[in-house]
Amino acid sequence: MQSNIRKAFEKMLVALPNGLGSANTAYENASFTPVSTQPYQLSRLVPLSVENPTLGDNYHREVGFYQVVLSYPKGKGVGALSTMADKVKDYFKRGTTLVEATDKIVVDRTPEISSVYINDTRAEITIRIRYYSDQF
Repeated sequence: MQSNIRKAFEKMLVALPNGLGSANTAYENASFTPVSTQPYQLSRLVPLSVENPTLGDNYHREVGFYQVVLSYPKGKGVGALSTMADKVKDYFKRGTTLVEATDKIVVDRTPEISSVYINDTRAEITIRIRYYSDQF
């Protein structure tokens, strides 16, 4: 369920053509040391409340967001950051279906891109990808 959903999204994210790849991805609860001069992405699964559309059987629906936070060095503009955010959004477009083991995960809405957030050393954008996975 959630482990398969996370794995499916992570595999697809690092396979993004001309993306940041696995070496520049910070996975949940895994050691990662960013290089201050290089961009990287944070991978996060944000499950929401499970839906139970029927009674009397084992069917339920896992729903939530897969979040990708793109983090680029501060002071270099937002062009490359915005371009990569658009690539991620287009790659996980509405209707995209991922499969991991016996789980099928569907992106049911167009992904959302946040505004740019600038902290002390980085400029960041979050892409939220809404999904559901019917579980039987």
